[in-house]
Amino acid sequence: ISRLISSITLINFASLPQFMPEKLIRINLVSAPSEKLMGKEYSYPLALCYLGSSLEAAGYRVKAHDLFRIPYEQIDAKKLADCDVIGFSILTWNRIASFKLIQDVKRINPNIKIIAGGVHCQTLYGQILKNYPIDLVAIGEADTTIVEMIKILEGRLDKKDVKGIAYLEDEKVIFVPKKLLTRQELDDLPFPKYEYFVNDKSKTVYMMTSRGCGFHCTFCSTTVYWGNLWRSHSVERTINEIEHVLAKFPHIKHIFFHDDQFCLDNNRVIELCKEIVKRDLKFSWNCSARVFPISDEMLGWMKKAGCIWITYGVESGSQSQILSMNKLITIDQIKYTFARTRKAGIKPEMFLFVWIPGE
Repeated sequence: ISRLISSITLINFASLPQFMPEKLIRINLVSAPSEKLMGKEYSYPLALCYLGSSLEAAGYRVKAHDLFRIPYEQIDAKKLADCDVIGFSILTWNRIASFKLIQDVKRINPNIKIIAGGVHCQTLYGQILKNYPIDLVAIGEADTTIVEMIKILEGRLDKKDVKGIAYLEDEKVIFVPKKLLTRQELDDLPFPKYEYFVNDKSKTVYMMTSRGCGFHCTFCSTTVYWGNLWRSHSVERTINEIEHVLAKFPHIKHIFFHDDQFCLDNNRVIELCKEIVKRDLKFSWNCSARVFPISDEMLGWMKKAGCIWITYGVESGSQSQILSMNKLITIDQIKYTFARTRKAGIKPEMFLFVWIPGE
């Protein structure tokens, strides 16, 4: 025993890594309060579910905090700062609270490492990096990037070798874009960590089966964030994720598909609906879509598979205003699609804009 103790004292602790082993790294993922607190309409930050899932799969300890509807004065910044790395999902709606919370946690824990991502960071990463104590910013989808970001902070990766991040170097903003994930890469991702925000009492779950849009409406951030391509999970991956959620949370009665363009590939939707019917999966659901392309066959299968409403991107009842937004739809298409949707037994709803320039 004495010889064993002597050998232990010979360890050179100064040579050990500066950061803890990855399995001990504690990460808090945060969605800060919105500037106008939300009412009854609410969905949890699905992005944190995806990012946390990737981090946990890589061996990290993760806690997700949805503060979007909580007044800032009720937030325990000390609790959030009690970690090694804190990551913020920054939207335009919660940017002010995000920046204030970033400064607060850094003051409480000067050693904390701070990363950020989200739609607001997509185009304003330079401004954000120059004004706030943020170490790294993820640009675009960060399912795999966030793991690389933590490895950078651990000292196991050089940030110059990682794409899809922005950072400051000698007061200069550095950014190298990253290619979008392919369908196979999307299918290979672990299921989102729904249990961060879904529990045994939850009745609704939010899910994404595709990313992006492929169209370029002037008002929309979708193509800026997700790129100019629409990419979807395979039908098999999607149906497996649905079964996973329904089995894990048996009280779920409704799925809200949060895709920007759920119905863009009519054949994919038909195939998915057929599988839902074939596997006798019992739940109602809704989605968002363009008014074109929409087929009667697809609407029929959507109804059979439990779809109860579709929210269409209409934006305006003025054809000239629709054209000014590069929406690429017509008033006749809107009327026709709404009539066919009602005929199929599905409730059509719409997104509308007010105060469009020139209105």
